[in-house]
Amino acid sequence: MTTAISRAEFASSPDNALKMATTHMVRWLVNEYQLEPWAARLLIGCHGRYDVVPVMGSMALKDSEEIPAAATVKLARHQLHLALEMVSRLIAAACLLLGPIFAQTRLGLFFREDWAETPAATPLTQEHVSNKDLVVTLYGPGRDQIKKSHHDQPADDPYYVWSGEATGNWAVSLRHRRAYADLTGQGKIRWRAKQEGYRQLRIILKLADGTWLVGDQADGASADWREREFNVSDLRWRRLDVQKVVEGAWVEKPDLRKVDEVGFTDLMIGGGSPACSRLDWIEVWGKPVPR
Repeated sequence: MTTAISRAEFASSPDNALKMATTHMVRWLVNEYQLEPWAARLLIGCHGRYDVVPVMGSMALKDSEEIPAAATVKLARHQLHLALEMVSRLIAAACLLLGPIFAQTRLGLFFREDWAETPAATPLTQEHVSNKDLVVTLYGPGRDQIKKSHHDQPADDPYYVWSGEATGNWAVSLRHRRAYADLTGQGKIRWRAKQEGYRQLRIILKLADGTWLVGDQADGASADWREREFNVSDLRWRRLDVQKVVEGAWVEKPDLRKVDEVGFTDLMIGGGSPACSRLDWIEVWGKPVPR
């Protein structure tokens, strides 16, 4: 048993006496057993006992009477080693789990479609697709009236998809020939579009299991062409009846790791130039997943 004593004549209060007794014991453990000061304090916290000695008001700090001093230090070192090993393992596990999140890089461009620079034609067909990796499909009662349009004036008029003559609801989708799109995480979809009237252009997705979805966010009317970016993780989804192109019930947390087709619709019939949707180009940013 080892004792460190703080005498009352050197302390003006019990608090100071306690501090002095602790300091003396820490100093003794450092000098006698070459412990680091913080390790000595850990040992005192585990096995120390403070007694008020009724001799001139002294304060005594003792180690446990059941454990000899050398054994106590050995035990403390062992406990400290186990604690540090546990902390090390926890840090390693945290790095393993969180490392990919912190190291995450921006997803690359999965595909872009600009439409072929060919004369205007109805309906939109595969020959109007400029990206040879993509297959276009049209859906809905108004699919045969979807036009690949272009005008000589103004000079910068793009080659675009136009819904103004659609006699029923319609949708256009694009499918990559060799890969699904993983749109989880930082997946996004960008396009340049111009709507008229109350038309609201929306994203549609076909999942690998055949489920069709339509997003809650939309791109509304604008006086000129406008670029819009959608963070896929920010969207909520409703089920889409792709034959009628009509939205259904909400689908909570759909699995977007394998998206088969990506497209667009305004869920309405065409109304000529005053009430229509136009899409110049579309980009999908995500991770390719081989089919």
